[in-house]
Amino acid sequence: MERHRFERREFRAHKGDALVWSSNVVHGGSPVRNPSMTRRSQVTHYFFEGCLFYTPMLSDAPRGEMHVRRFLVDVRTGERPVRTVNGLPVALGPLPKRRSRVYVDPSLIDRLTVARRSAAAKLAKRRGRLKESVALKLRRWRGR
Repeated sequence: MERHRFERREFRAHKGDALVWSSNVVHGGSPVRNPSMTRRSQVTHYFFEGCLFYTPMLSDAPRGEMHVRRFLVDVRTGERPVRTVNGLPVALGPLPKRRSRVYVDPSLIDRLTVARRSAAAKLAKRRGRLKESVALKLRRWRGR
């Protein structure tokens, strides 16, 4: 911050205040001065449909190495969004430091759809087995 001569600013929130900022803005909390004071907060990340969800700070965009967020869920549907760039599906090639090389390939649309359906079917099957296992253990525990 000092090296680039960025000005440090503090946001002193009052009850009911909200602060909205771009994730690309350098941000962070300061040390707790009074442990009896609350520092509760809610963090919500908004993403646009059709974009690649990545963490800029952990990425090296000029080298094409992106730290892609892998565990996102659409809160409306409960499903994982399809990764796209400019509306085209992408494939991720693994790289060190939890980064990925992003490959844009329009022919991936059908393969990604099939892969997602297959993964969803496997997950449903696992959930079903888990429910059966729990029910069986409960019956044994109850002596039935």
